[in-house]
Amino acid sequence: MDDAVKNVLVELNKVRHVNSPYVFTTEDGAMIKGTRLQYHFKQACRKTGLTDVVFHTLRHSAASFTVQAGVDLYIVQNILGHKAAAMIQRYAHIAPENVRAAVNRLKLGTAIPVVDRCDENS
Repeated sequence: MDDAVKNVLVELNKVRHVNSPYVFTTEDGAMIKGTRLQYHFKQACRKTGLTDVVFHTLRHSAASFTVQAGVDLYIVQNILGHKAAAMIQRYAHIAPENVRAAVNRLKLGTAIPVVDRCDENS
């Protein structure tokens, strides 16, 4: 969650009339069950004309947008909670310009020196 979202939620909590640790609740402050959330999500998709969209699409879209914004795949992996690097590799193709930008950051003479591993003195 970024700072802007956090600030909105902090402000929302000041005016809520429900004492609950959850962001989205029933009127009595209980956690909304997954089936109820799915129902409202499907309703929103229908109203906006979105087809072939499931709730998990939001997670995939967030990961894709994060990679496109130039965030390192390792960081995206941690945000999503993926244990295996192979899970995050599906997003690697999204931002080839990030690879190009990383290579362009290496300026002649500023790269980290490579140690010759064959050198017995190292």
